[in-house]
Amino acid sequence: MAGVPAVAPVAILAITPSTVDLEAGGDRADVTVRLPADQMRDVTGTLGVAAPSGWQIKPASTTTTVYRGTDQSVDISMAVPAGAATTDYNVPVTFTATDGSTASSVITVHVHPRTSSTNIAPTGTATASCVEGDGAYPQFDPKYAIDGDLSTRWSSCYDDSAWLGATACACHHRKGRLALRGGVRQGLQDRDLDGAPSAAYVRMQGVARATQYGFSIYELQVYPTA
Repeated sequence: MAGVPAVAPVAILAITPSTVDLEAGGDRADVTVRLPADQMRDVTGTLGVAAPSGWQIKPASTTTTVYRGTDQSVDISMAVPAGAATTDYNVPVTFTATDGSTASSVITVHVHPRTSSTNIAPTGTATASCVEGDGAYPQFDPKYAIDGDLSTRWSSCYDDSAWLGATACACHHRKGRLALRGGVRQGLQDRDLDGAPSAAYVRMQGVARATQYGFSIYELQVYPTA
């Protein structure tokens, strides 16, 4: 009917994951867009991704039909070109039905600098605020946290504020990523540093222990920007 606004083709676009991390010039990431069948009819339309120029989106646009009673999913692959600005982007995703009605959402993309695959921590020297047993257990010396061997570790004293530090190497590098390989309760954690200023020293600063014991770090790994 003339003058009556078109009804949204779907209530919402459900995107999984809705936030992704990508390296400029690095590997692709995949997301799935789900279009719920919340209309009492089949709905045909075009799903489009409005990414910045130069990004590789597959598919950037595709025609699909959401059949009554059956949700429809579309897989989207994304890659960011080398040289892209390292910042956060909100990439719009819109489904436009043939009657002109639309539904949209965004994918939040955190773009990081390309990171080398070489861990430079083993070329440095490890220090720590304390060691379990105050030196009675030499197998827990901080040097074992940067020896490249996941069967050895540094174990701290029973202190929430304990820290582990390492000179990354004899030369300065812009830091791309810091990785911690911890014990069963501390797990694995990666932190993108987004090309932090050149430095030759990094530190893991404890805040709260996962158990009544000390921190256990099997490997402190440092990856410079590529």
